Amino acid sequence: MLAAAQLVPESSVSTRRTGLNPTRAGILDMIRLFGGRTGITPTGDSLGEPYGEVSSKGAPLRGIKISGELALRGMDEVPVACVLAAKARGVTEISDVAELRDEEPDRLLALTGLLRAFGVSASEKPDGLLIEGQPERPLRAARVSSGGDHRLAMAAVLLALAADGESVVEDADPIAVSFPRFVGTLRALGADIEVES
Repeated sequence: MLAAAQLVPESSVSTRRTGLNPTRAGILDMIRLFGGRTGITPTGDSLGEPYGEVSSKGAPLRGIKISGELALRGMDEVPVACVLAAKARGVTEISDVAELRDEEPDRLLALTGLLRAFGVSASEKPDGLLIEGQPERPLRAARVSSGGDHRLAMAAVLLALAADGESVVEDADPIAVSFPRFVGTLRALGADIEVES
């Protein structure tokens, strides 16, 4: 949801009790590097893990390099980083994430196909991706499949938020694995989204 706010002009999203453990909050650092406007207010901790309120407001994004320690901390968030890169000015280079090829499906190959389906220039590297964003115009509406991967399904839905028409994400059931309220939350935030059986 924090990344979605960066894609839709004049959007603003806030979350509560969001985990702030720096070893697992790579996406927050990525959003800031892209130029996204975020605010973080620590409010407590639970079982030694800090949490707090996080706000995210749409802002012009710029291409960045994601590698090394940041890539390691944000490995699971590479799909959403690709979504941000799709709307960022310039080229985003993601490196040191070769282990995503060991997933089923190969996430680097799948992300390249996903981005291209929405009209974004993307190419694979042995250990990552190169993505040329298109901030000036909407993405192209697309019909895509998640390949059974919940992260790819959510990334596809976010890309659809920035597209010029109706998009369809097939095989979206796996989203329930990590975010059962994903569709309902987007709908509550104003997205025009429906689930088809």
